[in-house]
Amino acid sequence: MDTERKRVVLDGRGIAQELDGIGRYSLNLARELIRLDPRTEYLMLVRHEAVPRVREWLGGGPRLVPVAEGHMSVPGMLRLGRMVDRLGADLYHGMMAFHPLVMRTPGIVTIPDAMWLNQPAVQAGGRLLRMAAGWLFHEVFVGAGARVARRVVTISEAARTELLAWWPWLRDKIEVIPCGVDDRFATPVAPERAASLLEQHGLAGRRFFVHPTNGKAYKNTPRVVESFGRICRDTDTYLALVGRQAGEWERLQAQVRRAGLADRVLALGNVDDEALVALMHHAVGLVFPSLVEGFGLPIVEAMQAGTAVVTSNRSSMPEVAGDAALLVDPESTAAIAAAMRRLSDDAPLRERLIASGSQRAARYSWERVARDVLALHERMG
Repeated sequence: MDTERKRVVLDGRGIAQELDGIGRYSLNLARELIRLDPRTEYLMLVRHEAVPRVREWLGGGPRLVPVAEGHMSVPGMLRLGRMVDRLGADLYHGMMAFHPLVMRTPGIVTIPDAMWLNQPAVQAGGRLLRMAAGWLFHEVFVGAGARVARRVVTISEAARTELLAWWPWLRDKIEVIPCGVDDRFATPVAPERAASLLEQHGLAGRRFFVHPTNGKAYKNTPRVVESFGRICRDTDTYLALVGRQAGEWERLQAQVRRAGLADRVLALGNVDDEALVALMHHAVGLVFPSLVEGFGLPIVEAMQAGTAVVTSNRSSMPEVAGDAALLVDPESTAAIAAAMRRLSDDAPLRERLIASGSQRAARYSWERVARDVLALHERMG
């Protein structure tokens, strides 16, 4: 091997078998870094159980290094630095908030949000022990890792502001590099295949909203269901819940049953990217009124797919959506319901939002993200 070739370790332990926002961030950033920078040797740390899927997703990309510890493991944070040093890396980039506490290799860490610090209850679903443990872990260990890191990246100005409110000492080392959007959302699934996918999910011939959720409190799913209940008897729409059925999912199912909405609210669980693209392209709109987000990838994915968007008027979401979405108070079911009704009933409004959303989505690309990250890597030497 060329001894002059640079070696960079990407920490992809945030990638699970089922992709969430951090998983998509890690995979898309890694893919673009490798494509744009073939002179560098990239190694990626991956949980043992995720190795086959990551290899499938990235193809012949980086060398994968299986790791036993998860990204929220205290022993992992203590041992990981020695592993990276043994790999002979010139640079480490942690892609999900966690930086080794003891490591000779210079490092960068992406901290996507301050949610566990300033709103631990919405992360923990009100479970006091989990809330206390999560807050303490982030305040102590994530904070210590951020102090050790040479540079810190976050993904929105809102997240930067929130992180600096907790850790003002980050001011001179933190920078914002927003997320991108996968090009696949711009290309519709072939009509026959899309029809088959919609039929599989019980949505053939139906008008529907899409709500991405992981079942956690910050996704605000109970209010979305309640808001839909306000309008569904007066419209012909359905509500499709897409994402990991975790967190407060059992309570959510009980809510749906109590409201008599079992025939109109469809819990699809995780769907693959092809099905997600088909759902986005055929939806009346995306409903995404989270209480807080570091960025909010579904907003730009929906815009790329030509889908009108309802999202929150707080946290990072106005920054990402601009004037290309209907912004609502996420704590007001009346406001969410009114926005959903407007999308359902007002075709000219939907068309205006789709047109402005397409222009907005064009601002976000993973190539731009990777180029900005590469520039940061270069500044690190």
